[in-house]
Amino acid sequence: MTSFISPNAIRRWKCSNGTLLCPLFQRRVRFGVALGSALVVFVLLWPLYGFVRTPLLLGAVFAGIAIFDSISAILMSSYRLAVVPDALQARVSSVYRLVLFSILTVGPSALGLSLERLGILPTVSIVWGGLLLLAGFMFVSRQMRQATLPHAVV
Repeated sequence: MTSFISPNAIRRWKCSNGTLLCPLFQRRVRFGVALGSALVVFVLLWPLYGFVRTPLLLGAVFAGIAIFDSISAILMSSYRLAVVPDALQARVSSVYRLVLFSILTVGPSALGLSLERLGILPTVSIVWGGLLLLAGFMFVSRQMRQATLPHAVV
């Protein structure tokens, strides 16, 4: 009998490990540095999608990206909740969710079309180029590098 690990089990494992690891980053490392580090690992792991051929290694790449993605999502959410005044929390959260869920619906469609028309390596290269640009802008921004969480949250 073959054991099968469902994608939902992997997703739950990723989220729980990211949730457990995030407070370690928040206590020991400044917000901007922690978010930048998670982004660097994400950007460095992304091109492996184009080169890895075995399902086991592809799952390892997915797990690594997923863990650092959940860490950065928790970091950004906790920073947003700590910095935005209480009177504006609902408005800022609704705009944040509007942008996030819009990207979550348009992104996979654009990736699917690109994979269909261009292939794996060009699509991975295009997305990786965008990720490199975003990471570069983040590291150039002094405000992002020096950002810290307010002391009441930590």
